[in-house]
Amino acid sequence: MTEPEERSERAPKSRRSKRQVFAFVVESGPNGFGAYAPDFPPSFATGSTFEEALSASRDSLASQLRLFQGMGDHLPGAEPETVERLERASRTTKGAIVDADLRVVLQEVGPDDAPPDAPSPPPAEKPAPPSRREVFSAVFAQADECWYAYIPDLPGGMSIADTLEETREDLKFGITDTLQRMTDLGEPIPGKRRTPGEALAYHHQPRTKDESLGTAHPATVESVTFRVRPPRPAARMLKEMEDDAIGRREKFETGRCRRRPLKPGASWTGRYAAIFEPSVFAFQAYVPDLPECWVEGEDRAETRKKLHQRLTVYLNRVLSEEGTIPLPRRTRAQARTYRRRKTVEYGFDPDDSQGTHDTAMISVAIRAPYPDFL
Repeated sequence: MTEPEERSERAPKSRRSKRQVFAFVVESGPNGFGAYAPDFPPSFATGSTFEEALSASRDSLASQLRLFQGMGDHLPGAEPETVERLERASRTTKGAIVDADLRVVLQEVGPDDAPPDAPSPPPAEKPAPPSRREVFSAVFAQADECWYAYIPDLPGGMSIADTLEETREDLKFGITDTLQRMTDLGEPIPGKRRTPGEALAYHHQPRTKDESLGTAHPATVESVTFRVRPPRPAARMLKEMEDDAIGRREKFETGRCRRRPLKPGASWTGRYAAIFEPSVFAFQAYVPDLPECWVEGEDRAETRKKLHQRLTVYLNRVLSEEGTIPLPRRTRAQARTYRRRKTVEYGFDPDDSQGTHDTAMISVAIRAPYPDFL
């Protein structure tokens, strides 16, 4: 199988087209390769070779696009700027390749490219019922220079924007998507709902500082109608494929396939690559190989000390529960590449010419405890 070209001058097609040019990221791991399209993260797949991982990711993306098409949804679009950000993420400011283990490939993918054994949306046995309307009481309030809105009967559905109109539109879009997803997966939608007066009373209830919603600001309540379509048969298949891809990606990124057992009383010393960067109100640091190890501090020295303590506690806990320790995987250069790639996934520009972040190797010494005897 010939290796795909890594660069192409062809511009991504319009979202209305069934075939689009997606940018794929292919990385090498401890036991193989992983590939995915940042514009569609559930497409992550692994393989023993570069070509196998890329082909599996392409097939996964095409299969899920076919499910989206079968549900009557708009197909996810390929963002043209993602290609540019990915190329900057894999190269230095001078144009040299940062890490040979990370490569960018452009592939044209559409629903018709799904493999023959890919799941297909089941045919509808009878005409679909018409969409129904769900009415909820929404609270709108202004805090400082922005507006926020939420529905007391649906926790986690808050919307924040600069104007009242934008807040209303964002809330309607987000809640409609949430209700449709609950309908597709068979989850119950709250039937008992507050009236506008009860919603306003809920907003003015005294709360703790952590749960405060800015009750000191004047608020209004509106009855908002959301239109929900009948359950889509392919939604459960799509959810299963997404969960499976997320599980494979977590195992690939954390390097769980590389672990070392320790006998009681044995000691081990390792060095993990960490990323230090200033945030808005503090200094933060994290270890790409161990996503659970993330800390904040007032300055770099305090943050480094907290990160060392966090690593020690985490590794001792994993050792006591599983009997093994996850081995370091990334070098400092690979950690910097990991950070740049993550900024692309979150939609930010990876260019860091001012050098706001830094990397360091954190040494940790672990000794396996002896079993307790009664």
